Amino acid sequence: MEEKSKSGLGSFLSGKGFYIVLVLCVVAIGISGYILLFTGNGVDTIPSNEVTAGDYDTVYAPPVVDLPSVEADSPVFDADSTDADAPAESVDLQSGAIFVSAPVEETPPSDSPADTDSAPRSGAESSAPAEPEGSVDAGIFKNEEPVWVWPVANGHMGAPWVTDRLVFNETLGDWRVHDGMDINCAAGAEIMAPGSGVVSRIYTDALYGVCVEIDHKNGFVSTLCNLTEEVDVSVGDAVNPSQVIGRAGATAQAEQGAPHLHLKLTRDGQSVDPAEYLK
Repeated sequence: MEEKSKSGLGSFLSGKGFYIVLVLCVVAIGISGYILLFTGNGVDTIPSNEVTAGDYDTVYAPPVVDLPSVEADSPVFDADSTDADAPAESVDLQSGAIFVSAPVEETPPSDSPADTDSAPRSGAESSAPAEPEGSVDAGIFKNEEPVWVWPVANGHMGAPWVTDRLVFNETLGDWRVHDGMDINCAAGAEIMAPGSGVVSRIYTDALYGVCVEIDHKNGFVSTLCNLTEEVDVSVGDAVNPSQVIGRAGATAQAEQGAPHLHLKLTRDGQSVDPAEYLK
């Protein structure tokens, strides 16, 4: 049976059957080519957001946005409205969101121009009041030296100011510097302020007795020593040149002898010769 079927199939292919099979193959190939060429293997390659014109030119259509509906009672911004305080609305076309901007309040201008000098200042910006003329500190300012006067009426020079060498002290019997100037005078003679200033100290020194210290500003400080126990000023008093502050005494244990005033003068903390200023 197998030999008969094989011989029948061979006779069929060797005859008209060959041409029939050939025609069927050509038809199958043609159909397959048509499908591949015109339908893209059954897949639609045109994007959903594209439309085609007659000659296959591609035109892109924008996406459709569903804008939010506006109720009848909803406020709608009128561009011609004169109400400047009304909030402005804007719509984002991509997301459909509505943005409302708050009104900006403007500060009304001041009726009067600002007085920059009337505002209080503090710290380093505060300017100290000017020192009036005729005050007890008259003549003693930042850039001026005090006006000096002779502090004892009818007094005359005694032991000079000596700090560059040692001098013999007859009372103590030793050698030491003499950081002041002695002005000999009568016992109880009035002692006056050598310049304007403020009394900064009143004390009793073990060597120089009762002392009155005066701050003359500009770094000058005078100390009047060997006074009586009773003085005519107090700490904090402002004094003028030639104002009586006390009287010559004998309270200095280091300088016993004739009544005299022991006058010290310092400038910026350094001892200086009073005779250079009391001329």
